[in-house]
Amino acid sequence: MYKVTQKLRPYQQRALKIALGNPGASLVLPTGTGKTLVGCAWACELLNLGETRRVLVLEPSRFLVEQVEQYYKSNTNIPVSKVYGVDSQGIRASKWNKEPLVVATPHVTIRDMHFLNFDAVIVDECHHTTGEYAYKKLLSAYPFRKRLGLSATISDKVLVSVEESVGPVHRWKWSDPEIEPYVPEWYGEVYDAELTEEETKLLATLENIRNELRYSPLAAMPSLALRMFTRDGAQALLETLAKPTTMSYTLRDTVVPLLSRCRSLHKLEPLKSALIEHDFDKAIVFVDRVCIANALAKEFPELNPVCLLGRLHGGSEAQKVALEKAGRKEVKLVISTSVGEEGIDLPVADLIISWSNTASPVRFIQRKGRGMRVSPADKDKTKVDIFIGTPDTPDYDSLYFGIAAACKAGVEILLAGEQKDLLKATTLGRIQDCLESRASDLAGLAEATVLPLDILKKHTSHLVGEGIAIYIYDFDVDEMLERQKKEVMRWIAEMFELPSVSTLDQWLDSPYRSKRLAALLNFHMQTSDRVYMNSNTVPSLAQTEYARLFNCRDDTAIEVKYGFDRKNKGQFSAFGNWYRLTERLQSVTEQRTTYLTFSHSGLASVTVSYHGEFSKESLPLIIKNACWVAERAEEAGQRLREEYM
Repeated sequence: MYKVTQKLRPYQQRALKIALGNPGASLVLPTGTGKTLVGCAWACELLNLGETRRVLVLEPSRFLVEQVEQYYKSNTNIPVSKVYGVDSQGIRASKWNKEPLVVATPHVTIRDMHFLNFDAVIVDECHHTTGEYAYKKLLSAYPFRKRLGLSATISDKVLVSVEESVGPVHRWKWSDPEIEPYVPEWYGEVYDAELTEEETKLLATLENIRNELRYSPLAAMPSLALRMFTRDGAQALLETLAKPTTMSYTLRDTVVPLLSRCRSLHKLEPLKSALIEHDFDKAIVFVDRVCIANALAKEFPELNPVCLLGRLHGGSEAQKVALEKAGRKEVKLVISTSVGEEGIDLPVADLIISWSNTASPVRFIQRKGRGMRVSPADKDKTKVDIFIGTPDTPDYDSLYFGIAAACKAGVEILLAGEQKDLLKATTLGRIQDCLESRASDLAGLAEATVLPLDILKKHTSHLVGEGIAIYIYDFDVDEMLERQKKEVMRWIAEMFELPSVSTLDQWLDSPYRSKRLAALLNFHMQTSDRVYMNSNTVPSLAQTEYARLFNCRDDTAIEVKYGFDRKNKGQFSAFGNWYRLTERLQSVTEQRTTYLTFSHSGLASVTVSYHGEFSKESLPLIIKNACWVAERAEEAGQRLREEYM
């Protein structure tokens, strides 16, 4: 017997009754009023009554696939699976028929239509059911017997199309006393800009070049091209490669022929959908490149577009004239480069669209602030902030980083749960998926994700900072000794320029032998010694395959210096064994981020650092791992003393 875990409000019960009483229905309930819960209840009722055997839930973006899959798991007892385009066809084939309810995007569903076996469909964000959009194609091609559409807004422009594909539209007024307390002033949406097969080939080519050049001074060039292509489009990258730059000399011959087979503006269709699917008085589209702004203006003449390009493109007077025109009522679309994010007073808009995603929290906040000011005329109107992202690329990463950083600064772009769902659709999500299945060092993650080490270091650091991942240290004593000897020999060569010294024995053979031996016995753990784990799996791994890394003696005492930001890492200190330190450091478990630096001096000296968000379960394990490192350093020190004393 399937059921929802929450009680439906009266208006939700009425909506459910309409949905169950018709073969097709489109329910328009404002954001925040619980329309997804109505979908949950509808699926439960159909499965319980035997009116359907399996239900497909369609979501327009991978971000929403993650979010809605988790919602169904949390609010119903229906077994749920999700299907992604990034999975191989073999994996997808098994997922399509695994559970009674599957959440997927329409893009992958169309590709895998021969695997489908569903009677009912929930079309979330059904205002996307227009034109050439994948929703429209799928609903025309597949014979679902029961259809339920859900949306916060269905404009008159798409009403007929939605009713033809899904079912009659039933609206609840935003001013309804039952609903009004739940309606926000504005909400955010993510639109996916899926790449074609040819564009995916270009992406793979740039990634291969990046890996080939990873040790070269030119390594940044393919990474920059990847970011530019996925953020702005082929037209922007072509313009850059036409100039006599280092990037052009490095990539032009290989990349330009591939770009000729790509769409110049791969985000154009999602932008068109966003403008068609929302009723608005004025929309502002933020782009990074002037060539993109001009190209978009030509695409929407019916909206009387105005481009704001800054003083460098036309001078101060031209900018003044453009700004005056942008404020006119007949101008429905304003296309702005970064000039619109600061310094000038943009007109108030009720639809903000980010074409070029940015990882900068300042730019995120400025974009939202420019258009989301409330005027007396529209104080009762909910506004929409839309982000167009290219999934599984650096563009989605920038979108996630920007939203996360803005929220840390106090500006909530998406809810905390929505941020985590967005994370799973990024490059970081690939790393997170790997860590959910097994612990790994950076070399193992590089092999599993096909990402270069510099990007892995940045992304794992972010996952650690967000409390999603945690790291400990693991190393072989013999390997550490060899590494230490090589580092000391390299240091000798650089500092003392003693070509006659070819062995450690020669260097140690001096009146300063004891001091020089101390330098050899001073160990520091490196990033390559880290093993990364999903934070939730650390306690179980500590009991099983990684138990040895937490197996320390009760009499091993170490010192710790700690703080709660980078500038004050050593603000506090404590000394003791693992049990005493666990008691002393309980305040750490209440902090968002903590920096811990452990040190130990005996037969050898060792320093080991950790940072991240530590729970009551993980903190004692981190301290035990630091004690284990100290004991291994003591073992290494004993060996070196026996060898050289």
